[in-house]
Amino acid sequence: MNAATIFRTAAAVAAAAAATLMAPTAAQAAGNTADVYLSTTIFTADTAEAAAAVGERGIEAGYWSSYEVTTGFVGHLLDVSYTPTRTHHRGWTKLATVARPNTCADAGRSGMNGDIWRAFSCVKNDKTTILYVR
Repeated sequence: MNAATIFRTAAAVAAAAAATLMAPTAAQAAGNTADVYLSTTIFTADTAEAAAAVGERGIEAGYWSSYEVTTGFVGHLLDVSYTPTRTHHRGWTKLATVARPNTCADAGRSGMNGDIWRAFSCVKNDKTTILYVR
């Protein structure tokens, strides 16, 4: 085998793998995302109670179906199970109040990257930052 043949074979294998990984599931292709559930860590809080409060607000607002709070190295992690969304919620939901602005931005981006919500805003007050999502 010469170098050109090896390169073409490797390129074909890489293209096939990428197509497989990026292809939508049958439910997504049919437009039915109700059966598609994903799980991710969305938020880090200083206390388990704070993480659980955010978990409850997310369920009440319809952003995820369940949550679990686990203790990690950097704090209490909020792991959520959700169905990806492609539409905005009608209004903004006050999801969390945090002491550090970077926590707000990280959670907001994480939710958008996972298609949990379509937009977020971090509103800074004197000592806290509030995460709004929709």
